[in-house]
Amino acid sequence: MRIFVRKSKQAYVEAELMFKVCNETIKFYETLFSCPYPFSKYDIIYCPEFRITAMENVGATTFTDRVLLPKDQMTDVMLMRHVYVHQHELAHT
Repeated sequence: MRIFVRKSKQAYVEAELMFKVCNETIKFYETLFSCPYPFSKYDIIYCPEFRITAMENVGATTFTDRVLLPKDQMTDVMLMRHVYVHQHELAHT
């Protein structure tokens, strides 16, 4: 599992939290569906000027990097929504 982000937004990534959420979500879906995660990797890619919030792809999810804000501007609700979108996109795989 890797995270790709432009250098100017790197400090805003909650990498430890995102890795934990994605790993636990994958395990949850594997148990729920009695089926292993079908890919050998999962990457998180934050894209500048991405017009939608997120999109699942084979072994990766792309996100707009507009969701990455300085910690003093990120509310708990905004962070929870970001976590939810990760879980939602993983459901598509």
